[in-house]
Amino acid sequence: MGFDLVPALLSRQTDAVIGTYFSIEGIYIEVEIGMPPVIVTMEELGVPHYDELIVVANRAHRSTA
Repeated sequence: MGFDLVPALLSRQTDAVIGTYFSIEGIYIEVEIGMPPVIVTMEELGVPHYDELIVVANRAHRSTA
């Protein structure tokens, strides 16, 4: 799929994606198919609100690099 996730959704190569900008891709999809897509935000899934990036760390799995 690369970085362009909308064609994969529109061609039904995938049922769902994560990491899109729903305020951009959501509008594009609505224009393409004539109805709004189902959008579930990360906050609705229990991920705390964030501005851009999320870093997940675990002391038990430190990288040796």
